[in-house]
Amino acid sequence: MTFTTRLVCLILLLTPALLRPAFAEVEIRAEIVDVDQGGEVRLSLPADAVVTVGDRVRIEGEVPGVGWLAIRTAWKISYVSAEVVWAAPDGKVSGMPQVGYRATVYATAPQVQTSEPLKPTPAPPSEPKIHTGAHECDLLAAHEYDDEAVAPGVSYTDLNAQAVIRACTDAIVNWPDTPRFHTQVARGYHKAGEMQKAYEAAKAGADRGSAQAMAFLAIFYKTGAYVSKDPVQSLRWFEKAGENGNIAAMVFAGSMYNIGEGAPPNPSRAAYWFGEATNRGNGEAMAKLAMLHDAGRGVQRDPGLAAGLLLQSLKLGNDAGRRILFENARTLSPATRRSIQMMLKSSGYYTGAIDGKFGPGTRRALEALARS
Repeated sequence: MTFTTRLVCLILLLTPALLRPAFAEVEIRAEIVDVDQGGEVRLSLPADAVVTVGDRVRIEGEVPGVGWLAIRTAWKISYVSAEVVWAAPDGKVSGMPQVGYRATVYATAPQVQTSEPLKPTPAPPSEPKIHTGAHECDLLAAHEYDDEAVAPGVSYTDLNAQAVIRACTDAIVNWPDTPRFHTQVARGYHKAGEMQKAYEAAKAGADRGSAQAMAFLAIFYKTGAYVSKDPVQSLRWFEKAGENGNIAAMVFAGSMYNIGEGAPPNPSRAAYWFGEATNRGNGEAMAKLAMLHDAGRGVQRDPGLAAGLLLQSLKLGNDAGRRILFENARTLSPATRRSIQMMLKSSGYYTGAIDGKFGPGTRRALEALARS
C-alpha cells in the first residue's frame, strides 16, 4: 500500500470522529423536590437546562455545624420529560437523600445558547401581593403559638379542615405572597390527612419566610409524617425557625440539643436556645434553663438564677416549672432549694426555716405564688 493510499484510509477512519461534536460536561445546579422509597429522586432544574438519561448526578446534604457533604453514591438521570426529571442511584445507596438536598447534574448534552447573549429589558418589580389584615383564613386557622399570626389562635382539635382549606386556598389565589396563608392551609391539609399537600404548603410558607412554616417542616421530619423521620433535618428546621423568631421552635431546638437528638448532646447550645426563648417570656424555656444552671451543664452553676427562673416559670402558670417544684423538687440541688425558700420568704409568701426541705410550708408558699 502506497503512502497516499494509507493517508486516504486514515482520513476516512478519522472523519466520523472529526465531524462528531465534542461537548464537555456542564455542571447544572438542581434541588431535590421528591424522594421515593428506593432512593430515586425528582429534580428541580433551571428552566433552560438540558439533561439526558445517563447524565451523572452528585447529591449533597447539609450537616449542621459541618456544612454541605456529598453522598458517596452517584446517581444517574433515569427519566426526562417536559415536566419532570428523575435520577436513580447508580449502585447501593450509602446515604438516603432528602427533599431540600441540592444536586449537581453533569450534563453531556449541549446547552441551548444564542450567538449573542440576550439582554432583555428588565421588567419593573411587581409589588408583592401581601394581605395585612385578618382574613377568614386567619380566623379559621391561625396557630396558637405563631408570633406572626394576626388573629387569635385556633387549636388543632378545633380546626375545621375543609373550611380552612377553602378559605386559605382562596386567600392564596388573591394574595400568593402572604407567607402565613401557606402555613395555615398546611394545618388544614394536615388535619384532613393530606400529608403531601400539607408538606408542600409548609415548604411554600417557609420559602416565603414564615418561621411557623419552618417549625412545621421540623415537625414533619421529627415525626416522620410524609417524609422519612430525620432528626438532623428536624433540628435544622427548628433552628432556622428559631433564627426567624419562632419561640416554640427555640424550645424544641434547645430540648433536642439537651438530649442529643439530631446532634450530639450539647448543653451549651441547649442553654443558648432556652435563653433566647426565656428572653421572650417563655415559661417552659425558663424551667429548662433553670435545670441547666442548677446542675452547671453548659452554663455556670448558679442556684440563685435557677431558683428565680423556676419561680418565674411557676408564676407564668407553666406546667414544666410546676412539675419541677411540686413533683421533682428532690432533683434540685440543696442550694437551689434554699434559694427558692429565701426568695419566697423575701416576697412574704414563706415564714419557715431556710433548710432546703420542701415541706407543707414551702408548698403552701409556692401555691400562693402560683395564684398571685
